[in-house]
This record gives sequence, C-alpha cells and structure tokens, in this order.
Amino acid sequence: MIQQVTLRMTAPKSYVFTDGRTLDQLNPKELLLASTLICTGITAMAILEKKRVTPSLLEISLSGTLDTDTVQTISVFTSFQMTYRVACKDATEQARASQAIDLTHEKHCGGIRMLEKVAPITREVEITTTEQ
Repeated sequence: MIQQVTLRMTAPKSYVFTDGRTLDQLNPKELLLASTLICTGITAMAILEKKRVTPSLLEISLSGTLDTDTVQTISVFTSFQMTYRVACKDATEQARASQAIDLTHEKHCGGIRMLEKVAPITREVEITTTEQ
C-alpha cells in the first residue's frame, strides 16, 4: 500500500496540505511523512532565501510504500519517493533553486536523514520558470 502526503509552502515557515486536510486528520504513517515534508519545506525555504530565490511555487510530495496491503500498526515502509515542484522567475533562479534542493535533500534536512535509515528515498525534481 502507498501512503502519500503533499504540501505547498505558503511562506518561509508556513504550509498547507494540498488535499485540504490538517495534521489531526492524518493517520500515524501519514504523520511520519508529513513531519518529514515540513522539515524539508522549512529547510528548503531557508536555503532558497539565502540564495535570494523567492519561488512562486514550492510543493513537495512524499509517498511511502508499506509492506502490507492496508495501514496497520505493524506496517513498515519499504521505500520512499519524494517529488519537488518549484517555480522560479528565470533561469538564474532556476539554477539556484536546483542547488538549494540538492543541499536540502543531500545534506541539511534531518527528517530526510532519519527516513533514509528506514528505507531508500528516491527523488524527482521539477523546476520551471515563469519567464516568458
């Protein structure tokens, strides 16, 4: 079974879940995913700010594959897939955003470091420009 949570950063330390749910509506497995996403989003926004990038969109999804067909107390994640969607104003910001995502994912996010101890994490990064 796959569990997935997606959030959109609305400010450096603010976010919304894209499906409209709140933390109290998530099951324990989704809460684990959500806490990692919140850590990742806050870390990414801090690095983007240092790189002087203000994205018009930062959306991050994290899905995890469980070793059972339904969510159970004994269910364990066997793999994770993280997807970053970023929209920037131009190619210069796009390059800086790519560096920020790499730093977030590979070095600075403690939530990702912890999940890597549970199961492998693959990632996909989609960075677009709003420049015409």
